[in-house]
Parts: sequence; C-alpha cells; structure tokens
Amino acid sequence: MPDEQLLYRVALTKVAHVGPVTARNLLRMVESPEQLFIPSAGRLRKLPRLSSRIRTALSNPEALRAAEAELRFAEANGIRVLWVENDEYPWRLRQHEDAPLVIYCKGNARMNPQRVVAVVGTRNITEQGRALTEVLISGLAGQDIQVVSGLAYGVDACAHGMCLQHGIETIGVLGHGLDRMYPQEHRTLARNMLNSGGLVTEFGMNTRPDRENFPMRNRIIAGMCDALVVVETGVTGGSIITAEIANSYNRDVFAFPGRVTDPYARGCNKLIRENCAQLIESSEDLLASMNWDLPVRSRPLANPVLFDELNPEEKLICEALRKHGELHIDRFHEFVGIGPGKLAAALTSLEFRGLVRSHPGKKYTFAH
Repeated sequence: MPDEQLLYRVALTKVAHVGPVTARNLLRMVESPEQLFIPSAGRLRKLPRLSSRIRTALSNPEALRAAEAELRFAEANGIRVLWVENDEYPWRLRQHEDAPLVIYCKGNARMNPQRVVAVVGTRNITEQGRALTEVLISGLAGQDIQVVSGLAYGVDACAHGMCLQHGIETIGVLGHGLDRMYPQEHRTLARNMLNSGGLVTEFGMNTRPDRENFPMRNRIIAGMCDALVVVETGVTGGSIITAEIANSYNRDVFAFPGRVTDPYARGCNKLIRENCAQLIESSEDLLASMNWDLPVRSRPLANPVLFDELNPEEKLICEALRKHGELHIDRFHEFVGIGPGKLAAALTSLEFRGLVRSHPGKKYTFAH
C-alpha cells in the first residue's frame, strides 16, 4: 500500500466525531479514503446522510497533519501500522464491525497465529490468583499458543511475565499510544515482551491512558483471541466487560471458580453460574474444551479414490485443511473463495462423511 494511501487511512482515524463504525459508513460512500479529504466544492455536501458536524471535521486539515506526524513517529520507532484490510491485520479482530481501522504494532509477535488465548483478571491479584495463572500459563507452554492480555496491574502483568518465563509468545494490548507506558512500572516488562511478543494499540501517539480508553482496549483483547480465560475478578470491572464482549463475539469464555466468600472469585463464579463462561480448573481443561490437546494433523488424503469423488468445493476445503491444519470458518474465504452458503453445505457434507471434524469456536480440522 503506498504511503500516501496509508496517510489518508490513518487520517480518517484522526477525524473528530468519527469512530470505527462511522468510518466504515463513510468509506462505503466513496471509492477511496482520499476522496474524503480532497478539497472539492460541494463534494462532501453530496454525500448522503452526512451530518454538518462530520463535514466540518473532515474539512479540518488537522487530521492529515496528525496522520503525517503519526507515520513519521511510527517509522522512526519501528512501529508497524496495519490497515484493517492488510493481510497482517488480525483476521479474528477484522470480522467485527467495531474493529479498529488502524492498529499500531511493535515487537516481533505474529498477528495471526494459529491459536490465541486471552487471559484477564483483577488488578488486585491474590496469591490464589497467581497460583492459578501459573497453572494456566505453564500448561500452555510448548502448545504454540499465543497469550494476549492488557499489561495492567495484577493478572495481566502476571500472565505476561509467566509467558516470558515459559517461552510463550505474548501480546499486550494498550489503552494509550506507543510513545508512553502505563503503568510506568511495567516498562521493563513491556520492553522484554518485544523480543518474544509485542505491543498493540489502536491509539496514536500523545494519547493518554484515560479511563474511557480501556473498554475500547478490552474489545481488541476479546477480538484477537480464540478463547478468553478469566482468572479472578469481582462482579464488576474490566474483566467482566471483556468477557461480555468475548461472548458477543462468539468466543469461548472460561473462568476459574473460587470460594464464595472471596470477593475476587465472585465475578468468575457469576460468569459460570449464568452460563457466560465454562468452568476450568487447569490448562488441560482449557485445551480439552478447545480440542487443542491433540496434535494438529497435516498429511495427504489416505484414499485418492475418495478424493476423486469430491466436488470442486469439497476438494478446495480438504486441501486448505491439509495445508493449514486448523481453520476458523471465517478464514476459509482467504484460501478457497467459496461463498457462505456453499461453504456451509460442503463442510456439513464432509463432516458427515468423516473427512472433516468440527471443533468449538467454529474451527475445523482435516480428519485423515
């Protein structure tokens, strides 16, 4: 993507009163983001359903100036700027209408690993919470699972730190720009994560860690994962919000139970009681529920005659699963180019014949 095109895309995120959903609606009105910023008599007035407030904001040259400064800062500091349509942009996150149009990434973390677990919990972590986090993270070692969290005090920092100890790739999602670190006590932790993971944010430089940013940060955590684990939490707070978002995104949500007298177990117990989270007691429970305890198979079809009997769509699906091992249903279009209706019918047929297995989280593997 040319730098000039990226400039206009970043500029759109700098326009006042325009969030991700409004921005998508604007993009549907034009052929390219550039057209929203080109001075042209009457151009913006011709766009339907465009409020005067947004017209005025788009006419302000400050958004382009801010985008230019943002891209200079990114280039000088080794920050990747990913537009929502980039191949590297997290595909799990992209499928949601409120996904950020642009994210800023620093470090060497993969944005699209095969398996991602988000770990969240209270900032006031207890010794029990630390023990549970250790049980969870240590059991994920060697499974090629990436761990995402929010780099906050408590469970988040504990999970990131234990990932570093166990050689697990980990990403911290921030509620501010990459020109600062909050909390400051986590600067060393964040720096160490760059070598075996990274940092992600939708917020540009000069963005402070204001309270309203963190619910937005939480939707990215929920959107980037396959499964979300709540270690311990009260009945309100960011972890509960993240779990609610994950459920709305059709993610698998898990929680460790705790004593009814423990205030930081009540949130987990409530999620389990209301069927908003599955109860787990170990990483093995998580892996089994996600069907991740079995090695991913990738080998040729055992019966070439049977393969010849498949229709073209079914052959494409089998080849994609053989090559990639495990695929979420939303990723098939990247490899096979089949419409949703034909895809669903072909998957059902293949599963009925025992060639494909379905797993929690709308994932599929090749059965041979």
